[in-house]
Amino acid sequence: MSRKKIFFAGPSVLPVEVLKEMQDQIFDYDNSGLSIIEASHRGGAFDKLYHDCLDLMRELFNSANLMLWSIGQLLEDGMSEDNFSRMFKGYDERWRQCIALKLKSLQQAKDTRQLEEELEMAKVNLGELELRRSIGDLLDGEYEAKAPAYRWEINCFEGEYERRKIEINFLEDLGNVAPREELGRLEANAKRFLERLDEEDKPEHSKKTYKKVKSSLEEILQNITSET
Repeated sequence: MSRKKIFFAGPSVLPVEVLKEMQDQIFDYDNSGLSIIEASHRGGAFDKLYHDCLDLMRELFNSANLMLWSIGQLLEDGMSEDNFSRMFKGYDERWRQCIALKLKSLQQAKDTRQLEEELEMAKVNLGELELRRSIGDLLDGEYEAKAPAYRWEINCFEGEYERRKIEINFLEDLGNVAPREELGRLEANAKRFLERLDEEDKPEHSKKTYKKVKSSLEEILQNITSET
């Protein structure tokens, strides 16, 4: 299959492996025997999903802290460029893994087309059943057999809507795992380091390091300022 490239603002291309994993979780979330759509918000599958999101956002926050600390060591405390590059490589990989997982989770949570269609069909089925009951067009016991199933489906799909709203809100707000003043501190440090880079008449570091640091600072700000 030929994969297209995306060059405009908005959603990014995800690896095929990530898309296949998302597809698998729709049918059987974490080997629970249930689709993530079917899992109860009070059940173990949803509880695990919540804690996975919590761990991911904490990891993202910690990664941003470590990246900014290492940049500060380079720009303000005189760390050698070679030592910085060795240290920063691990922090940068950790950060990018977190961002990829966050994007994957958000894309999965926001893809509600199938959920909307199934919820609509369940409501239509129940509405038709209610109408047929009112005009005496049902077989004996048909309403009692079908109505509870349709209502159960509606409750499940509406519950999944609420679960996804909670997940999206959680993944889009680092304030769920870090105090606002801490996020403000990270933002202030990132802006200060960017200003320092922009003010350098003669860059003190190689173009490769300069480009890497500036790109990382901009990414950190993009992921923090939208959440403070």
